[in-house]
Amino acid sequence: MPRTAGLSAVPWWAWAGGLCGALVLGATAAVAPRLGAGTMIAMVVVGQVLCSIALDQFGALGLAAHPVDLRRGIGAALLVAGALLIK
Repeated sequence: MPRTAGLSAVPWWAWAGGLCGALVLGATAAVAPRLGAGTMIAMVVVGQVLCSIALDQFGALGLAAHPVDLRRGIGAALLVAGALLIK
């Protein structure tokens, strides 16, 4: 059986990450038959990159802040365009 002694020391964002992970798994299982595997994976990657850019912009979760600049914006736009082309 797993130990429960250290559960209260787990940061809130770790719990939120676990919940988000479960939601993502459920959503991908639900939409994969409709979108196809390639489109679904492309959308997941785009979502992860956009979220990571937002986290970097604000220095969230103890990360060093990396402001969005022109290069990052163009890279994100190209990822979105690529995902749309795959669709």
